[in-house]
Amino acid sequence: MELVSGIEDVLAERSYALLLQVVTGHRQEIELYRHWWGESRIDGAFLVDLHYSDPRVPEIERLGMPVVVMGHPSESGSLSAVWSDDGEAVRETVAYLVALGHRRVARVAGLPELVHTAVRDQAFADAARAWPRRSPSTPTTPARRARGRRGGCSP
Repeated sequence: MELVSGIEDVLAERSYALLLQVVTGHRQEIELYRHWWGESRIDGAFLVDLHYSDPRVPEIERLGMPVVVMGHPSESGSLSAVWSDDGEAVRETVAYLVALGHRRVARVAGLPELVHTAVRDQAFADAARAWPRRSPSTPTTPARRARGRRGGCSP
């Protein structure tokens, strides 16, 4: 909610409003952009929850609609992107927990098709491999779930 609040604060200073619309999928979202942009109802958009080969990116590029992608620039095409280093945040968190003496750390992840989930998964796996091992029988054990990913590791 801090992200939405921050965006609203900046837009309000310029007499703009933030419109949020819940959609069921990318097709509906693309149609909504076409409709709103075609009728000059919006001045631009924020694109969130970026997927690999996200179909929204080329469609928005074709529309010529101003968009800021809230995600990794590797998948944002020619669109402007802002992002935080999700991988570094995960690595720092794991290092902190290890420094506190934690011996087991689990990660509950989001949807596997999201770019930021993959970045975080890789960073978690890398951090787990970098832990000094006290026992060779404590491997990293990621387990896929129907609604996301769950992984755990022990030093």
